[in-house]
Amino acid sequence: LRKEIQLAENRVKAARAKLGNQSFVERAPAQVVRAEQEKERSSLENLKLLQEHLRQIID
Repeated sequence: LRKEIQLAENRVKAARAKLGNQSFVERAPAQVVRAEQEKERSSLENLKLLQEHLRQIID
């Protein structure tokens, strides 16, 4: 579970890095930017679920 959390954190960081790169956002097709935004959103949602599962196991 901790490895899955780490992978999810890495996916969120990677998506945020791309979206934080103004050059990427300006030059990439809108569809690609939207896909990256969706990837960030779903990865963050997954990360929150994994963290909640871990909290439940620990408690």
